[in-house]
Amino acid sequence: MVPELFLVAQLLIVPPSAQAAPMTLADAVSHARVASPARQAAQLRARAFADAARRAGPLANPYIDFRGENLSPSNDPRLPGVDLFAVAIQPIDVTGRRQRQREVARAELDTANASVEVIERDVAMATVRAYVQALRARSLAQTLAANREGL
Repeated sequence: MVPELFLVAQLLIVPPSAQAAPMTLADAVSHARVASPARQAAQLRARAFADAARRAGPLANPYIDFRGENLSPSNDPRLPGVDLFAVAIQPIDVTGRRQRQREVARAELDTANASVEVIERDVAMATVRAYVQALRARSLAQTLAANREGL
């Protein structure tokens, strides 16, 4: 709403002689899109969901276990019967949980990107409405000024 009010104020308050060049509708829409806090917030949300999608469904961490059994109190390496074990384990996802997490993250990302597009369209439509309203108001002000001068 703020960019639209800025546009209306620029078209109505600044007299035509002081304007260097009139703002076109395309310029107004692009300026409103850039300045829109709702669009910026939606883009940040989409960026956050993109990061979450990249990190979704990570592989489970492997772990390694080193242990020794049947150690004597003196820990003399010459004594027989000391058992040393090294075990490496890599968990495997057999339930499809990782794939579901990735699908959910991609769906959230698609939703966030669609939200950005919807907000961009809403900003553009609000800017077009404000632009047309400002043009009508300027035209009315010019007509009333011409009528006043003609009296």
